[in-house]
Amino acid sequence: MNVLVQYHNRCQLCRTPLRVVATQRAVLRPLYAAGADDMLEVYPTVADALRRPHVL
Repeated sequence: MNVLVQYHNRCQLCRTPLRVVATQRAVLRPLYAAGADDMLEVYPTVADALRRPHVL
């Protein structure tokens, strides 16, 4: 989790979005429990993540 937050911060500095693709509860549950889903963009598929426009 800490690594994701660190990379999120780095990506913001570079004005590049960090998109997380995950569908398994074992991955999603800790993200939601920690509130990281408010900070990170979480998508169910790579196609969904790539379809989103690059807006920072």
